[in-house]
Amino acid sequence: MTRRVLAFVASAFVAAVIVASFTIMQSPGTARLKKADATRTDDLIWIRNAVRSYYASEGHLPESLANLVDRIEPQRLRDPQSQAPYEYRIVDAEHFELCAGFALDSRTERGPTYPDQGTDTDVGLHGPGDQCFRFAAELPAPDKPHP
Repeated sequence: MTRRVLAFVASAFVAAVIVASFTIMQSPGTARLKKADATRTDDLIWIRNAVRSYYASEGHLPESLANLVDRIEPQRLRDPQSQAPYEYRIVDAEHFELCAGFALDSRTERGPTYPDQGTDTDVGLHGPGDQCFRFAAELPAPDKPHP
């Protein structure tokens, strides 16, 4: 009888540890989705910088992401899971948008607000689903402190 009780207690303890680990940490599926979203965020930042580099040297925005192949690793131009190309749109002569589909809502970890609807929005702050981010072709000038 004592062995049965001990075995039951040990099994219950192991089950509780497993449940607690998924509750405290996250499931492997959620971890994969977070990693894919982090890769998407990194990719969009790399693409943004490559577009700005192209603009600085050529004097105009690239017609498509295909114009960036000599400035960026080709795998960064595609979604890490679907392998679909990221969306790129020219808004006007000095602004462009990059779009990606995200799996999770990053705002739950970073705060409930959306980025401002302007230029150079925070790519790391996104909701789930398709999200577009607008950027200036030139790197924005830093704010100068007022005397």
